[in-house]
This record gives sequence, C-alpha cells and structure tokens, in this order.
Amino acid sequence: MLAIGVLFLTLGEFCLYLGAGLWLWHERRWPLLQVVGLMLGCAVGIRALITAYLFAITESFRSPRPAEARLGPVGAIGLFLRELLALSSLYTTVHALDRWLGLPDPPIKRDDEQPPVLLLHGFFCNSAYWWILRRQLRRLGYDNVFTQTLEPVFGDIERLGEQVGERVEVICAATGADKLVIVAHSMGGLASRAYLRRHGPARVLKLIAVGTPHHGTVLARSVALLGKNLQQMRLNSPWLQQLNAAPPPVPIVNIWSYHDNIVSPQDSCTLPGAKNLAVAGIGHLEMAIAPSVRTLILEELRQL
Repeated sequence: MLAIGVLFLTLGEFCLYLGAGLWLWHERRWPLLQVVGLMLGCAVGIRALITAYLFAITESFRSPRPAEARLGPVGAIGLFLRELLALSSLYTTVHALDRWLGLPDPPIKRDDEQPPVLLLHGFFCNSAYWWILRRQLRRLGYDNVFTQTLEPVFGDIERLGEQVGERVEVICAATGADKLVIVAHSMGGLASRAYLRRHGPARVLKLIAVGTPHHGTVLARSVALLGKNLQQMRLNSPWLQQLNAAPPPVPIVNIWSYHDNIVSPQDSCTLPGAKNLAVAGIGHLEMAIAPSVRTLILEELRQL
C-alpha cells in the first residue's frame, strides 16, 4: 500500500507543479527556464525543510557525543545533503518501485554454509529500502537473501512481528535451513524482537538491528495519534518497557549513529548485553546506503 501511496503522491506533486508551471509560462509569460527552475526549487525546498525540521528536533534531544564523533561545518553540510538525497529518492521513486526492487524472492538454493538472510524495513518504508544491500549480498555469494514488506503502515508492532514470524517459517521451509539471520532497520528491529519474545530463538541465529529505537524516540510523541506503532515507539513507552524487561533470546548487534535524525536520543538504539556499534556522520534513512554501515553488516554476516 505504501508503494501505491508514494506513487500517487509523486504523480500528484508532478501534476501540481506542471499546472502551476504552465500557468506561469502561458498566462504570466515567464521564461520557460525560470519556470522549470522555480518548480525544481519548490520540490527540493519542501524536502529540505522536512529534513531540516527532523534534524532540528532530534538535535534538541540528542545524546552525548564523544569528541571524535563531532562534525565540523563541512561534515554537517555533507550529512544534511546525503540525508536529503536519501529522503528524496526513497519517497519519490524507490518505495514506489517496491514490486520490482524489493519483493521478488531469489531462486532458492540449498546452502549449508551460509544461513538465509531476511531484510526488514522500518517505519513508513517498504522492502525496496534494502535494494542496494540485497544486490550487494547477492554479488558476494549470499544466494538466499529475502525481504518482507510489513503492513499496514501504522499497524501494531506486535502484529507486524507475527508477519515476521510467518515469513521466517516460509523461508526456512523453502531453503531447508533451521535458522536464519535478520537484518532490520529502525522499527523492523522492534518487530523482530516482538516476534522473538513470542516465539523464541528456534529460527533466528542473530538479529542485526540498524537504527532501531529500542527505547523509543522523542519524534514519536508529536505524531503518536497517527498509528499504534507510533504510540509504541514513544520514548520509554509502556510497550517498550515490557519488551525490554527480559534479555533478548538471541545475540543482537545494534548499529547506530550519533547523528541519527529520526531516533533521539540517539543512544536509544543501544541495549545492555548487545553488541553496540556506533557510527558518526550518518542520518537515519542514509543507513541503508552508507558504505560504513554496509561494511559492518557484512562483517557480522561473515562471523556466522
């Protein structure tokens, strides 16, 4: 459903700009180049304002950073521009192409040395979020790499966890594997933990959580009325407290960024007893394409 929504929003925005541009060009006699420049400026400007707002809010509640993780002006501008690019591409084209980038399963191959890998997206995303990493893993010889779109967009994380469980069973049955590895971004890590809490570690070797708000985020407070999952992701919500009451039943690796612009405080992505790996200068949506994050994920997969 998100793919359809993104597609319609993109088409609607294009039609709006096209109509306004034709009016300015035909009725107001603006030069065509000036009209095109204005329309592109509006499109980029709206997305830049959204990105700036997210950074402003999360910076206000950020967790402490060590000196080596602090960015200078050039680094801060680069962080902003990369996150702007990630947001713009995801919510203009990538998510709309979920059917082609994310969902199709690979040809099943029995591999006794490498367990299957299940890639799970986060809030307001779909399986296309992982299309770059999935293709890289396939090039490196990981044949059984799967994705799953978790729906509805604003659904209960417990129910999304049941979808994770159903997908896990399908993958294990198809590949003949006893267990698999889950790589999950943001809310996908919480859905994975909800599944593990209910069904235990029988099917999962390791959970690699990327930017997962294990203790919630301040951003969820202002939009909590939109959906059950946003209520659950409020900072230290009752649901998260219950989830964190017992130690995770499988090894968890948390990859998190000191400059996450969605999860704040950023160290909400860490868990006692887990392997917590911090990176710097990477935004929340950028994590799927950041080379340093992909390197850490690959290192964890090679250690199995």
